[in-house]
Amino acid sequence: MKKRSHRITLILFLILLNLTLLWGCLAIEEVRLDRADFYKATLSEIDRLAPPRPETASQPIFLAGAAKIPLPLSPGLPMAGYGKRVGTAKGMHDLLFARALALRQGEERVIVISVDLLAVTDEMRGAVLRKIRTKIPFPARGLMIAATHTHSGPGALSSGFLEQFAAGPFDRSYFEKITDTLAEAALLAAGAMKPARIRHGAASAPDLIRNRMKSSGPVDPEVRFVEMLGEEGETIATLVNFSAHATVLKPDNLHFSGDYPGFLEAAIEEQGGVALFTAGSVADQTAHPPEGSDRYEQARAMGRELARRVGESPRMTPQETRGLSVQTLSIHLPPARVKMKSGKRLASFLSSPFFDAETIVQTIRIGPVLLIGIPGDISVVLGEEMKASARARGMEAMIVGFANDYIGYLLPRDLYLTPAYEARMSFHGPQMGEYLVEVVARLIDRIDAPPFSEEVSSEAAGREVSK
Repeated sequence: MKKRSHRITLILFLILLNLTLLWGCLAIEEVRLDRADFYKATLSEIDRLAPPRPETASQPIFLAGAAKIPLPLSPGLPMAGYGKRVGTAKGMHDLLFARALALRQGEERVIVISVDLLAVTDEMRGAVLRKIRTKIPFPARGLMIAATHTHSGPGALSSGFLEQFAAGPFDRSYFEKITDTLAEAALLAAGAMKPARIRHGAASAPDLIRNRMKSSGPVDPEVRFVEMLGEEGETIATLVNFSAHATVLKPDNLHFSGDYPGFLEAAIEEQGGVALFTAGSVADQTAHPPEGSDRYEQARAMGRELARRVGESPRMTPQETRGLSVQTLSIHLPPARVKMKSGKRLASFLSSPFFDAETIVQTIRIGPVLLIGIPGDISVVLGEEMKASARARGMEAMIVGFANDYIGYLLPRDLYLTPAYEARMSFHGPQMGEYLVEVVARLIDRIDAPPFSEEVSSEAAGREVSK
């Protein structure tokens, strides 16, 4: 069966290659966003979203629970992340995990899963949701699954034609094992929920990141985090977000590893609780690790240094945790625009069959912190525009890339029009970045600004926890 699948894939590729020679030189046209059918259709979807629940003086108790489970791994599995990697996995350098955070306030329920994989597909999210629902009632909109984007994790997890070139042939039985693991972590976290409150803050790491598309281009040095604390001050979970590609380990690595995010999570967990890493605006951002004897030592040093800065950063503690809410939107995508060379594209009738017509965008508000789930590699400029929209409504945002689906690179127009690798991996035209920023801004506008009581300073919060 696998040989037949490979033969069909090869035949399809050869057909596509031949058609490309005939239809690969069309111009990349642009249409005003407000006149585009996909934009109008998505605005209609936003209008149909349920309105946010109104704030009341007395909010239901805030609950949080967390869990983590190692991923099933074995030598011989394909590895995902580098097209020029040769060979399958030889073994494991460090454990990979599915980490889950379950939250509840009143009728609102949320589960966030961070998993040590290159990316997540909508097929994977759908499978995990179905498996969760065999055990507990749970709203479809409340689930976020985000990959840490390690380039040293397993492949074979997508049935998509193009994805199999980058991550190996799809293995249905392994897909079921992985989605079983993610669902189990989610259920354990949901079963561990208890009264909680939050602290949040941000560290800075400009020396550990650089722009890989422009040597003097912008970076996002922020290491934003939010902690869930139990009634005795114990740490239940820490969500942490940083915008550098997890590519400290290179294509010659044939051992499974979480790269620097895995070492970051492990270091934070030494202080208690479960740490969930989420990748931020990484499209044009790459890691700049400290020196080390080898790549593993560099990844470890970078992860532990980020954890140290998080640990030493000021915290803010709202007097009350109010306003858990989630919005999950299926958005219509622009027609596929696969670039063959700068300024030219493949005909849509050849490219569209390989790309989805819709994807998922999500916002999860946890008190003053807003998670913005983006299904791909998003550039730092677009991420900063989204953060500014949240800040204007009184919230601090984490851009959660590789969330719920994967549609490629998401760039502003000027970067899309370059011949760079990232631009060739941007599949939906020069307006996709502008479109996504507008959609997220409209979702944020639907969220009531959080009416928080005065926040406790980091020193006061530290005294309170130490008690």
